[in-house]
Amino acid sequence: MCGERRRRPYELMHPPLMRSASTGSPGRRGPIDAVRAVIWVAESGRSAQYIPVLAASRIHAAELLTRARLRPQHSYIDVLTSSELMTPGEAGLLPLSSVSVLDIGGPLSAYASKLLADFGADVLKVEPPAGDELRQAPPLRANGESLVFAYYHGNKRSVRLDVSMPAAEPLLEELAAGCDVVLLTPTVSRPVAGLNLRDGRLNWAAERSIVCCVTPFGLAGPLSGWRMTPLTSFAISGLMYKMGAPSEPPAALPGRQAWDELGVHAVIAVFAALRARTDTHGQFIDLAVHDCLSAQDEVIQRYSVAGVIQSRGEPQSYPPTGPWDCSDGRIEFQVHTERHWAGFVQILDHPAQLADPALAQRLIRSERAEGLSHDIANLLASRSRYELVARGQAAGVPCGLLNTVAQFTSDEQVLARELIVSRQHPALKATRMPGTPFHSSQPLTAFRRPAPLLGQHEDEVYRQQLGHTADDLARWRGDGLV
Repeated sequence: MCGERRRRPYELMHPPLMRSASTGSPGRRGPIDAVRAVIWVAESGRSAQYIPVLAASRIHAAELLTRARLRPQHSYIDVLTSSELMTPGEAGLLPLSSVSVLDIGGPLSAYASKLLADFGADVLKVEPPAGDELRQAPPLRANGESLVFAYYHGNKRSVRLDVSMPAAEPLLEELAAGCDVVLLTPTVSRPVAGLNLRDGRLNWAAERSIVCCVTPFGLAGPLSGWRMTPLTSFAISGLMYKMGAPSEPPAALPGRQAWDELGVHAVIAVFAALRARTDTHGQFIDLAVHDCLSAQDEVIQRYSVAGVIQSRGEPQSYPPTGPWDCSDGRIEFQVHTERHWAGFVQILDHPAQLADPALAQRLIRSERAEGLSHDIANLLASRSRYELVARGQAAGVPCGLLNTVAQFTSDEQVLARELIVSRQHPALKATRMPGTPFHSSQPLTAFRRPAPLLGQHEDEVYRQQLGHTADDLARWRGDGLV
């Protein structure tokens, strides 16, 4: 936020730095968000800003982890960032404050328009008369409001319009008249009026608009009309084939990460198209979930070069590699080399059970796995995982905290980085949700308004902005158009 605010610890040491979080999580959103931060800083013209991707804390890791303590799991988050709304004057300083977006795409375009809105764009979300399907996505509060919708649609305005009806075209043309970007997702059950799929032309879009069409499989090809979910998106991409234990069904990315990756690609493509736009012509972008996922993993490159199909291998059976229980939660070790083993023995204070020099060899540990696992489990059960990870960092032993969601959201590092924030919502009051995954010396994103209620801005848009009457609105509602 602009103006006076609490300074973060790293700002006290390095005021001009922009720090970008990149966790390398299974959803791979961390590295992509780092790239996104670089792009938007370049666009904003703030050349003085510097982004150290994966920048390490100046506080020694061992010291940081030793100080870290798990908060009680019943206390979900007790330190939150400010939920105050940015003022209109402050919002005008954001990188995309002069960009307007019309989002008629539904769940597939939700993350793309969220990112554009967070960077300052004026995003108008057009929902079906019954409301966007994410309004029913769990978890739901007691009043029926979706926390998922609240997360994806903050900073946006909302009107209702059945864009599949031919009668919607005149209104769509009015709504899109001054828009820089149009996001849409045509489907068999909900086509978009005025869209010509053969030449990718949207009849009612302004000539200078960037029209970005996001679909499961794209507008061309034998699967172009198929539907998919985030789960089936991940499965058909080929990436799920290598995930999980070989004796169990393949594992998938949790939640909507597959679709969120599409959203990041959409924003990058829109940004490039805006930069390439002339005074008179925009362009049409055809973007597919299937294409984005299929281009992201080394599995495909490995198959293309060597014809190797990577499968799910058996778990490594040479302890201590793998997960273990400690007194305060679970920890994961990856002990592969003799140096790793020496460090592991060191962080456990050289116990007699691990004194045999032959155990430095993985083959020996594999042969003695059953008894050795029993000894290691007993040694770790009474130890703090925070202490072990701190020692492991110092000794060069690959290890990390294996967190539950409750442990992650209450961890000192998460709180220090303000990864979980509190947002206002008229029906939900204060709502906790993920924040922006980077910090900057000047504001690049902001929380300007909570997610809208269904049709909340119809009077503002249809009557005040476009000049229609209350009778027009009543007639459209009676016809099922709005």
